[in-house]
Formats: sequence, structure tokens, C-alpha cells
Amino acid sequence: MGIPQDWRTLIVLVSGAIIVVAAMAMLIAKLTDDVLGAEGITKLDPHATAWMLDHRTPTRTTIARAVTRLANPGGVIAVVLASITAFTLMRHVRLGVFMVLSTVGAALVTATAKLVVGRERPPSTIWLVEATGASFPSGHATQGVACWVALSSTIVLLVKGRALRVTITFAGAALAGAIGVSRIYLGVHWMSDVVCGWAVASLWLVTLLLIGWAGPRIWNEGR
Repeated sequence: MGIPQDWRTLIVLVSGAIIVVAAMAMLIAKLTDDVLGAEGITKLDPHATAWMLDHRTPTRTTIARAVTRLANPGGVIAVVLASITAFTLMRHVRLGVFMVLSTVGAALVTATAKLVVGRERPPSTIWLVEATGASFPSGHATQGVACWVALSSTIVLLVKGRALRVTITFAGAALAGAIGVSRIYLGVHWMSDVVCGWAVASLWLVTLLLIGWAGPRIWNEGR
């Protein structure tokens, strides 16, 4: 007797999620080691920053400042509160809880990492926005994924149509990418800060999805 189709699908998705989590964990470990040892990818950081400085324009600066605000604490809180309200009205309370766990959990991990690593930001002479605290990892890059990709993931669960789902998923990922890049462009983060922020949030987000989505299905299928 072969494995039921539902189980095969579940195994593939869970295996893929575990691979992503493992890959992100290794990437975070590598980036942290490089930052602490001032080697590896950190040697590319000044070049990435210099390239951004060379390509600054008034229009790009306006766009970067607008995009980066989407991951400011106030913006993230507003999105989470709006999500909780909307999902509660639609009787999808668990999706609201998911948004809270995603953003708050990622913020706690980032804050802890900043304290432990204590990396300095790029020179303040190149900043185009104000910034506080340590540089590694980027909190804005983290929240770009933990907030906006998480939001797009919840919306995908509620809409129908493959094309629409793909579009929403791409939009969430593109926005998260733009937020991270804006931090380098604005001069307040190194490239490795941003990459680590993406990795931290991706690891946390996939872990939540694995627990919240796959967990109940494994339990139900096994009964």
C-alpha cells in the first residue's frame, strides 16, 4: 500500500521547510562569525555601500525614505493592529496571532543579537535618516520579512486563484527586499546587516508556519 497523496504532500512541504530553516541557521551563523572576525562577506560591505552612494539621486532618496518607513516600529505596529482587527472580524483569529508572533518574535531575536554582537553602523556622515542602536542585524530588514511577508502569507491563505496568490507572494517578497536595500542606500546599515536580518526573519517565519500549519495536519493525519 503506497503513501496517501495528502501525506506525500505534507512530507514534501515539511521537508522543504526544514531545509530552509537549516539553511537560514547556517547563513546566520556564518554572517555572525564573519562580522565578529571582520572577514568573509564583511569585506564586501564597504563596496556595496560605496556603490549605493555613487547611485544616489533625489528621486531614489525620496523613494528609499518612503519605503524604509514601512518597517519603522510605528508602521509595523499599525499593520499588526490592523491585521488583528481585520482577521478577528473575519473570524480568523489565529492569523492575527500569527502576525503578532512573527513581528514580536523577530524583533526580540534582532534586539538580542544587536546587544550580543554590538557592531557599529556605517559612518554617520553618510546617513540620510536617523538611526539608533547597533547595526547587526538590521531591524528594518528583519521586519520587512516578519511583517510584510507574513502579511502576504496570511492573505494568500484567504484568496483564491493561483495567479493572485503568486502576485501577492511576489509583492510581499519584493517589498521586504526593497526595505532591506533602502537601509544600505540610506547609509545606516551594512549589506551583511541586511542579509542577516532577512535570514533571521525567514527562519522565524518558516518555523512559525511549520508549527502553525503543518503541526495540526500531522496531528490530524496521524490520528
